[in-house]
Amino acid sequence: MSFRNSGSGALALLLALALAAVVWANDDPSQPDSATAARLTAQTRVTLGAAARPGPLRAGEDLTFDVHYGLVHAGEAHLEILGIYDFSGARCYRLRSRARSSGFFGKLYDVDDRIESHLDSVELMSRGIEKHMHEGSYHQDLAAHFDYGAMRARYATGDSASLPGPVQDDLSAFFVARCLELRENTTYYLMTHSNRVNYPMQVRVYGRENIHTELGDFDCFRVEPRVDRGGIFKHRGGMTLWLTVDARHVPVRMRSKLPVGAITADLVALNPGPAR
Repeated sequence: MSFRNSGSGALALLLALALAAVVWANDDPSQPDSATAARLTAQTRVTLGAAARPGPLRAGEDLTFDVHYGLVHAGEAHLEILGIYDFSGARCYRLRSRARSSGFFGKLYDVDDRIESHLDSVELMSRGIEKHMHEGSYHQDLAAHFDYGAMRARYATGDSASLPGPVQDDLSAFFVARCLELRENTTYYLMTHSNRVNYPMQVRVYGRENIHTELGDFDCFRVEPRVDRGGIFKHRGGMTLWLTVDARHVPVRMRSKLPVGAITADLVALNPGPAR
């Protein structure tokens, strides 16, 4: 069975640890009308304006996850903040996710993905993304930078797409969510851009739960990102994040539903990076 062709795309996207895991790969995109887009962009600016800077983001952070499909070990993934440097005229965090399937699962469905994102350290919006995806028979190499002066996403292929305002990419949205002031029963709004299309995203914060991992027990908020495909904030598929309630908002567990079962990524190693 091809998990990408099954319609969810959840396996590979969870392995890549991108928030785009809530997007179903085979759905036709539905974008908001101009009035709705303007309202959502204004809400995004409010969200970003209130987000903590630098918050929990620390150069040198490296998070390692074991990924399981049910009880079967599926692979390993990493989330990293490689450093801060100049990109497209701004000081940016260089973010990277790496994912690789392994063992019996890897023989059934080989995943070898790398995503790098450039997150503006002041404005907390994506300045660009690079993706190298190998998922079974599917391959994609993509690079884009976000030209906010012209309000265009410019791709290495030479084509471009419009931007409604500040956007997040597949990876940066995850790190920006960690910068939010997480409180029970709170909803935040972000605009995201992926594969030449803009999507509104809700980040919904639910109650607190205790999560047990091999690193110990963690007091966490349960957080669900929801992306519009075929109707504003219609929940398709789904990802759940468990972020620690302390100021670091460390992701200790991520879970994405599949048509049959679920993929779960548990934190197994944490390098917080050097102290500030």
